[in-house]
Amino acid sequence: MFYFTVDRIENGVAVAVKDDGRSFDIALGRLPKGTREGDVIMWCRRRGFYKSAGKREEREARVKTLTEKLFNNP
Repeated sequence: MFYFTVDRIENGVAVAVKDDGRSFDIALGRLPKGTREGDVIMWCRRRGFYKSAGKREEREARVKTLTEKLFNNP
């Protein structure tokens, strides 16, 4: 099982970044309906691509916390 974050969507292609930093182009038609930038997508051999429930919000909260620490500390 692998996690990808959809970085951007251009001309029907999602540019997805794997957790190790590598990026991949994935045809938007292969991803779950309604996929948008910032979504966390999982891939597994049996199910193919699917949205990871709660992962987007989890990562957004982590980024918010890190940003607050970075800019609010003297």
